[in-house]
Amino acid sequence: MVFISPEIDLLLIALMLVTIFNTVSTIVRNRIMGKGHMEEIKKKQKEFKELMEKTDKDSQKRLKELEQELLETNLKMMKASMPTMLLSLGIVTVLWPWLQAEYSQYTFPIVGSWLFYYIVISLIFSIIISKVQKIILKA
Repeated sequence: MVFISPEIDLLLIALMLVTIFNTVSTIVRNRIMGKGHMEEIKKKQKEFKELMEKTDKDSQKRLKELEQELLETNLKMMKASMPTMLLSLGIVTVLWPWLQAEYSQYTFPIVGSWLFYYIVISLIFSIIISKVQKIILKA
């Protein structure tokens, strides 16, 4: 059942789902990793890039240590993102048949199918919401 128009309906569904997924992801990441953790990672990555250019023994030793720290941090981040991925997988699995039945009969501008339209709109909303969340969380 289309409420307004297929384009606007899918736009609103994508906005709602992306907002939920991004918010849950941010909350989980901040709880597991800590709010200031991303700045720390950026500093370590910057130091890593600087050390890669140096060839002395101390720099190479620090480079190995930093590489290990970054690998451990990436593993923690992957573990932190797992609940959000499972949540999104569950919701999409439940919604998929309904979306397919409801919107497969329509042709969408530029992209054609409802799936590509949904993906493009979701990516755009995800970028926008991430930027807004960064601004809000810094305040």
